[in-house]
Amino acid sequence: MGSPNKAVTLWKNGDVSDWDLTGPQKNEMSGEASDLGRLKFIGKASGCANAQPLAFSESPCSVRRTAMAKRPVFVPQQTMPRVRVLEPEFQWHAGFAVSQQQKSIASLHAAARALGVRRPLDISSKSPEELGRLLSGFNLVVEHSEHGVGSVALESAFQSAKVFSRGGPFLELAHQSPRDAKGDPRLRNSGMLLRFQWAGQRFPLHPTTAFYDWLYFQALGLLDDAARRAICERDGFTDIAFNPDKSLNCQAGSAALFVSLVKDGSTEPWTLEFEEFVKVAYGVPVR
Repeated sequence: MGSPNKAVTLWKNGDVSDWDLTGPQKNEMSGEASDLGRLKFIGKASGCANAQPLAFSESPCSVRRTAMAKRPVFVPQQTMPRVRVLEPEFQWHAGFAVSQQQKSIASLHAAARALGVRRPLDISSKSPEELGRLLSGFNLVVEHSEHGVGSVALESAFQSAKVFSRGGPFLELAHQSPRDAKGDPRLRNSGMLLRFQWAGQRFPLHPTTAFYDWLYFQALGLLDDAARRAICERDGFTDIAFNPDKSLNCQAGSAALFVSLVKDGSTEPWTLEFEEFVKVAYGVPVR
């Protein structure tokens, strides 16, 4: 009988990925328990739809993918541009389990430290640190009386502010959960994104992340001083769920921008009007 921890090499689309065999448990690819002594397994994970069938002769086990990946690390600096982006390569641990996500975070942060980032913080709902989870756009809130409630989730507010060529803003999304608001089909089927509209004010699409950054700052303004000080003690930020190939706005980038402005002397940057915010944050006028 072979060792249950040996690695298998899977060729797919010209790339090589490593798959680790672990003990008897649920197969993370298929979502079903499987006896690999009887199963010919075809990879169904993201990016592996064209994988070739593999026959295993091992005892019942699961297949767990590990591969190398790149994700941004946002580093605040007091010169323009205010945020420097590093892209270290690190070991990615596939799977939706929090434990897998946190393994990837640990690997990404180890790579970031090798590049000089001393105290990285992952900002996501999967972060191993309470501060990182607190700063997730799914957990932060913003206030506005237009919605008839004291506060709404930051992510829901952002999605509700989008104005498209064939619809929007869909203000009712602000009352929905961040996951439901982000998944609303109208955000994909209403044509080209034209601008944002929030609190009766129009916001342009450029600079690209300006509206999201500004809204994120509004949420940070509702935190206590201790939380904001804790943010400024960090020198690099990640979001393990952020894929720059699929999204433009990133809460980790917004946090890095916040640290940059505070360390450059802006004592309450969340109070800046949008035009002044853009000038201070990006060094360009609103257009």
